[in-house]
Amino acid sequence: MATIDSAPHAAGPKTKRVIDTFDRYVVPNYRRFPICLVKGEGSRVWDAEGREYLDLFPGWGCNLLGHCPEPVVRAVQEQVARLIHVPNTWYTGDCRVSGPSCSPSGRSAARPSSATPAPRPTRRRSSSSACGAAARSTRSSRSRGASTAAPWGA
Repeated sequence: MATIDSAPHAAGPKTKRVIDTFDRYVVPNYRRFPICLVKGEGSRVWDAEGREYLDLFPGWGCNLLGHCPEPVVRAVQEQVARLIHVPNTWYTGDCRVSGPSCSPSGRSAARPSSATPAPRPTRRRSSSSACGAAARSTRSSRSRGASTAAPWGA
């Protein structure tokens, strides 16, 4: 098993240039493998020297589908061609259509809303934020005298 202290081989010249730049400008808040990944496809990744690896690291929720799955790449490309980032203080949507389909946010919120007792579920970006929202929701429900038992017995 490769560990940070026992990399499978010495860093090549391309990787060394990247490591030197990081050493000079990036705060070393955690240790890295001496490998510079430049490409990924499915469960395989390649380093700057062209060596191929099987990526068994699960990622933080982002690589469950593998690296660069075509449907995800296509959807991201289409989205960034329209809008890259819009804060939550603005609405987004396609005003040429009506109903929930006019808004990607509305569509994605409609699914859990129809499957849960919550009329308007809240979305969160992290599990800690979701847990905090759940705790606030529970306190709010209890203060109104509502039951907090989930219909599926959880």
